[in-house]
Amino acid sequence: MDYGKRSKATMRENNRNCSKYNGFMTNKIPQKLEKCNPRQRFFPLSWKEAYFRMNMSNQLEGYVCPRCKEIFCGNKGFKQLKCDHIYPFSKGGLTVWENLQLLCKKCNREKSSNINCF
Repeated sequence: MDYGKRSKATMRENNRNCSKYNGFMTNKIPQKLEKCNPRQRFFPLSWKEAYFRMNMSNQLEGYVCPRCKEIFCGNKGFKQLKCDHIYPFSKGGLTVWENLQLLCKKCNREKSSNINCF
């Protein structure tokens, strides 16, 4: 699998389609999800792995960051993504599946503890 940059035409096409696929299954909680204390700060790694797998699209060749629309694929792409609380932990957000999203490192830093960043 190629981890390099995609052509502009491919990226435009992927950007048009990404809203159809990111979040497609995120409302469905995996049946065998590791238990997690909702008050703990960090999401378990197994949750990140499950979210990544559930939201990958073969048509898009990977996971699309919901903020910048960059495509991440394979192990290299997985390592560049960070678990993020949609409603920030610092503002009372819980560490629950429904409050999880994956953002690239840059977008995660930019979002910080903002609530409505999109």
